[in-house]
Amino acid sequence: MQYSTHFCTSGGDFFAEHPGLPVDLAGVHGLPQVEIGRYAEHRKADLIVLGRKERTRSARLFLGDTADAVLRRSRIPCLLVPPSLLTFSRLTAAVDGTDRGFAVYEYADAFAQACALELNIVTVEPQWTGEPPVLSKQIWSTRTEKLAAQIGSRTRRARKSAPRGGSCVTDDLHVRHGEAVGEIVAEVVESGSDVLILGFHRGGPPLVVSTGSVSRKLVHAAPCAVLSVPF
Repeated sequence: MQYSTHFCTSGGDFFAEHPGLPVDLAGVHGLPQVEIGRYAEHRKADLIVLGRKERTRSARLFLGDTADAVLRRSRIPCLLVPPSLLTFSRLTAAVDGTDRGFAVYEYADAFAQACALELNIVTVEPQWTGEPPVLSKQIWSTRTEKLAAQIGSRTRRARKSAPRGGSCVTDDLHVRHGEAVGEIVAEVVESGSDVLILGFHRGGPPLVVSTGSVSRKLVHAAPCAVLSVPF
């Protein structure tokens, strides 16, 4: 494994593309799912970068891999990168109107600004039985209204202070209705995003996730890289 004082990664291709980065090479002993996070905390890393395995539909129900175990333990954001992805251009942040959801948006906004990437924001509202689709699209929930107001206020302040020629971050909030995992994956595909950013609750049981959290399901359903923001 290769590490820097700012992030930890198990992917050598990243360093081949960024030869100027300072790199520390370290070897540790023990369980990878424990030692990776421990080492990252010891070095005060800002990000852990891990490979994201290709899995069949049935295999996604059982997550005995290192990446899932690191995510469930890590206090540091983790970026899971598929083997074929070496560059990013567009991000999608999945958020809601809670304080934790807005914290995910703030992290995603800072990440996009730092990397000069385009940011797409999505939130999903449930589709209530018997509710006309047209009505649900016209009337947002209180949480979504709050989220839209917070994002709009932050974006206006950022635009006033941003230098010309800065990043191409947008303030688009896409409100979708239906089942959260399916709608978020659809948004990622439709927007052409390279990375999905989401909040992630630490803990939880290993292996079977068919009844697990939305975030754990998305980690294995998303057709792109995934960046987790731990709660």
